[in-house]
Amino acid sequence: MNAGSHEETPPHAPDELATEKLCAWASWRNTLLLALIIFIIRLIYSFISPYELVGDEAQYWDWSRHLSWSYFTKGPGVAWTIFASTEIFGNAVWAIRLPTLIAFIIIMLSAARLATHISNGDERPGFFAACLIALCPPLFAAGQLMTIDEPFFACWILAALISYHAFYRLKHDQSATLLWMLVAFILGVGFLYKYTVLLILPGLILFAIIYRKTLKLNQPRNLITMIPAFAIFLITISPVFIWNYQNDWPTVKHLVGHLGIEGGDVKITQENQWKPIQLLGPLEMVVVQILLISPPIIALIVISYRQAQKHKSTNPHQWLGVIYLIYCATPVLVFYFCVGFLKKVQPNWPLAGFLTLIPLAALYGPIGLGKFSLAIQTWKDNNKQGKRPHTPWQVGWHWAIGWGSVAALLIILAPYAQYFPNGENFPGMHRATGFQNDAALIQTQRNTLLNQTGTPPIIIADHYQKTARLAFYLPDHPAVFCAQAYFGARKTDYDRFADTNLNNPDLLGKNAVLMGGSAERWRNAFNFKSIKIVVENPADLSQQIFIAYDYQGPKKPLPTH
Repeated sequence: MNAGSHEETPPHAPDELATEKLCAWASWRNTLLLALIIFIIRLIYSFISPYELVGDEAQYWDWSRHLSWSYFTKGPGVAWTIFASTEIFGNAVWAIRLPTLIAFIIIMLSAARLATHISNGDERPGFFAACLIALCPPLFAAGQLMTIDEPFFACWILAALISYHAFYRLKHDQSATLLWMLVAFILGVGFLYKYTVLLILPGLILFAIIYRKTLKLNQPRNLITMIPAFAIFLITISPVFIWNYQNDWPTVKHLVGHLGIEGGDVKITQENQWKPIQLLGPLEMVVVQILLISPPIIALIVISYRQAQKHKSTNPHQWLGVIYLIYCATPVLVFYFCVGFLKKVQPNWPLAGFLTLIPLAALYGPIGLGKFSLAIQTWKDNNKQGKRPHTPWQVGWHWAIGWGSVAALLIILAPYAQYFPNGENFPGMHRATGFQNDAALIQTQRNTLLNQTGTPPIIIADHYQKTARLAFYLPDHPAVFCAQAYFGARKTDYDRFADTNLNNPDLLGKNAVLMGGSAERWRNAFNFKSIKIVVENPADLSQQIFIAYDYQGPKKPLPTH
């Protein structure tokens, strides 16, 4: 399970004898070069990209201005990361997104090393694994935005890679204490980004139990080496639990609310209440994942698995690695398959499971392409008689390149649709573009009120994402207030931050610029002397803007749920 002199060298399978010298260009050196080129291109694009900060990105940036041990819906990892980047490079969109570009490269290289080690040190599957990561549409898309997903994915695949090394060392009577401690720290960091990282643990534990004799985990001394790792993991994730304990467990309430169960952070209604069984939910999840990952990559996973199974007696080292990859992937996929019976599974939720299946897809690459190259050469030597030859893996590979390349172009070019007639109505366009114009309208009203009264007004939006985007795109990055909890929706961190708390008595008597909703809704939730609409949009109430005078606080206290 290690490259170099420590690799086990099994007898070659018949297919490998003819192809082991082909695809020599698929080396670790070229893998690094590919990763560097992709990083540079995406970094340059981040400077000129028409993608504005989407709502979650802006929220995490605003969190980074209010550093905390944790937050209502997420751990502190994403806020701390953005804080580190913007402290160095400033509050620019590219600086906010820089960590996700780095995370994408970590994912590529970790997948490459994992495939290489499972292939007995052969660097060629590693190259194909890195390519397939780059060609996987949802992973490429996640690498465009600074959300929790890409750093979480990086922690997941990095933990899988180092755990594989640790198992190898135990198998060969070598100490793995430091490696397990590193795995524990990485999983702890991943937990600070997204709690789903815990779902890799059942796979690791089950693999260790079932193959305990092979891995020599039935020896007590090897189990004892994991105790320091467990302590490091608990210490790393402790900020989330300490903060939740101090704040009456809001994260738990948020997760319960997501399931539509009483005791969560949302009021249960007929629309959002827990529904016992949705029979088509799991099927929908499977279909969406296949289309999202891309059918060609799914086909490559199946092809490589079948080939590894075919040669498991001649290459047991690789077969054990294939089993390991599947064990890492299965818990998260099964978990969200089951969740599908209860509620709609969002497309990004199960994606982590494919991070170890993509290296599996790459394992047969050198043989599949090698056999194709030999067949093509023979076909040419025979004056191209008969049909052009193909191999299953080669066909899947070429389709993966086409599918992934088209998807990447669509992801990159999608925001430019706004410049075409009715382009602003392109699906999802309002989430990624156009908000700078909204901020400019708000700024105009701020200036109007300032000129009228001599006092800068406060700004209140009806939704947390709108609140965060205004805070970023207004010229002075002001504190913007969020009213959604007073409209009956769930609480947000804006309700607890000192400078965005609408119950602050220092706000009394101030004028305000309001964004979103209707005048009636604002009047029902807050005490103002008067409210006047200044930007009317009956077709989309979320875009309406109001000026309000003499703020006297909320009419009702926040709900306790």
